[in-house]
Amino acid sequence: MALNRRRFVMAGGGAVLAQAAPSEQVVVAIIGSGGRGTALMAVFQKNPAVRVGAICDVYEPNLERALTAAAKVPGHQPRAYRDYKKLLEDKDIEAVVIATPDHWHHRMLLDALAAGKDVYVEKPLCQTPEQGVELVEAEKRSK
Repeated sequence: MALNRRRFVMAGGGAVLAQAAPSEQVVVAIIGSGGRGTALMAVFQKNPAVRVGAICDVYEPNLERALTAAAKVPGHQPRAYRDYKKLLEDKDIEAVVIATPDHWHHRMLLDALAAGKDVYVEKPLCQTPEQGVELVEAEKRSK
């Protein structure tokens, strides 16, 4: 079974990833490298079918700490970004993990979908019902 980023997201990174060859790695970026983002990164790095390709954070100590942690895993030398919009322009990144403060989730999710990325976002997705409707519409447009 060919692994693609849609299957990766749909399978939640489960059994499909266990069968993937290194050439079929899903390249993931972490947006928000505080405690939760770094913890999620560590989980992804345990799976040989996933490669952390980039880490983004505006808070320099968190970014440096996450880059250092990522580099301890062979084959994981992620690029550093301080602007998530620049990260979303990176064609090598297939999926993003959004683990930023809650008030950023809605905007970053919309931007990631518009950039054609698959997204895992921590809860809450949004702060108002209107934002929720906007997210559903954006997801439909992004297929």
